[in-house]
Amino acid sequence: MKNVVFVVFLMLSSAFSMQLHPLTFVQKICDDSVHNQVIYPMWNMVPLSADIMEKAINGDSFSQFIIGLTYYNGNTFIPKNYEAAEEWLHKSAMQGCVRAEYTLGIMYLKGHGVPQNYSLGLQLIMMTAQKGLPEAFFSLGSIYYCGKYGTQKNCYLASKYFMGAALHGYTSCFEILGIMYFYGDGIPQNHVEAEICFSRAATNGFLISKYFLGTIYYNKEMYTDAINMFLESAIQGDVNSMYRLGVIYLFGAGHILPDYSLAMFFFMSAMTSFIAHIPSIGAIGAMYGCGKGVECNHELAFNFYSVAAFCGDLPSMHNLGCMYFLGRHVKKDINRAKYWFQKAICGNFKPSLDLLNSIGI
Repeated sequence: MKNVVFVVFLMLSSAFSMQLHPLTFVQKICDDSVHNQVIYPMWNMVPLSADIMEKAINGDSFSQFIIGLTYYNGNTFIPKNYEAAEEWLHKSAMQGCVRAEYTLGIMYLKGHGVPQNYSLGLQLIMMTAQKGLPEAFFSLGSIYYCGKYGTQKNCYLASKYFMGAALHGYTSCFEILGIMYFYGDGIPQNHVEAEICFSRAATNGFLISKYFLGTIYYNKEMYTDAINMFLESAIQGDVNSMYRLGVIYLFGAGHILPDYSLAMFFFMSAMTSFIAHIPSIGAIGAMYGCGKGVECNHELAFNFYSVAAFCGDLPSMHNLGCMYFLGRHVKKDINRAKYWFQKAICGNFKPSLDLLNSIGI
């Protein structure tokens, strides 16, 4: 049973390590967009000077838009007033201001200052999308992805709108599309298209896309390219890339030889980041438990496993079970071991189920 703990860590080495699953990440972005209460925040603090008011009264559509937007969002100086917002936005939209038309569409969807009307709201937003407004494409993609405002969830249609947004300047949508293609989320799984989308997003600095590109390169056995992409992302603070670098240097990959010092460095970097990376905490425990690059220390291993397990890391739950079963650093306790194995099994961690069946407890 000596190698059980390390074998379990080996099994998880290629597993996806993000604490927030990418599809959950996409869902959150879309939910935030659908429920966003502030529109065009970059213009929300523009003071309503006498000059802007005079221009608006004289028919300047952009000034009318700014006034309507300010009343819609409200700020420190001006309280929200949806009725006044609708009046000024309507004047602006009638003169061809696309963003005013889009904002009116949002107001009809939410029933802010106007009777709630999903059909009219969607129609207005679609009209602005046809005029090339990227935020309109993005909003429609989010609405159909979530199935909100009287629509049915339709990931395929959402992907079309996200592509429209991306091609009109919302480059973050390339990352969303990459994730959808990577997992086949409502559209056919296509890693070639995913790589193209991630490449375009990574060029614009999106960290998750860099992580995914590194993963794609790794799976294609392009290990040097994978390391370079993970390094680029890790330097910008991505803990998932730090973790993957740790795994690569722990086990080696192709012509890349194991380097336990580098592995520990990257795991420690991920663990001590602003938001501690839980799988890395468990990985450090595994290195101490197996004596990889450090002196074997079951006390430290137990402590790292405990922290990671209490934070939901399934392999660490399993490894705690192993320590209780073997009596490593703690008194042998079959019931406690079984408790942790069963906790891991509840999270569908198959090695725990296999081990329980093999040892018959």
